[in-house]
Amino acid sequence: MDTHQLIQQFIAAGTPIDTAWNMFIFVHITLVGGIYAMKRKMTLLERFFVTLFYSVFGWINWNGLTAAYKLYNAILADIQATGKGASLYTATVEFLHTHNANDRTMLVSIVHVSAWILVVSFIVSEGRIPHKKAGA
Repeated sequence: MDTHQLIQQFIAAGTPIDTAWNMFIFVHITLVGGIYAMKRKMTLLERFFVTLFYSVFGWINWNGLTAAYKLYNAILADIQATGKGASLYTATVEFLHTHNANDRTMLVSIVHVSAWILVVSFIVSEGRIPHKKAGA
């Protein structure tokens, strides 16, 4: 691949990352908001299944994000290996030579584990939050 194709691949590799982060945020807003808006407290069985499905989602999302970042880093390494040469994209290649996304897997892991702890704590303590009255 030439520099132009690698840069196109690099940009395209960001789309699944953006999608996965958007899904991560959407699920958290929906889950926490939905539990809070319920007019009754969840049963133990409901809490179990919400925790189970949330955990499965988190695992899938984490795997997708870490894989997408690995691809992103691999394309970045290929761009850096091509060198600047006589490219029309000298400024872009210059930026990409200094860009580094190696810490993203650790960042994704920290965010996912932290969110999991917070959400599961919320689910477990859901019985203590005020719910809307059934007649309200």
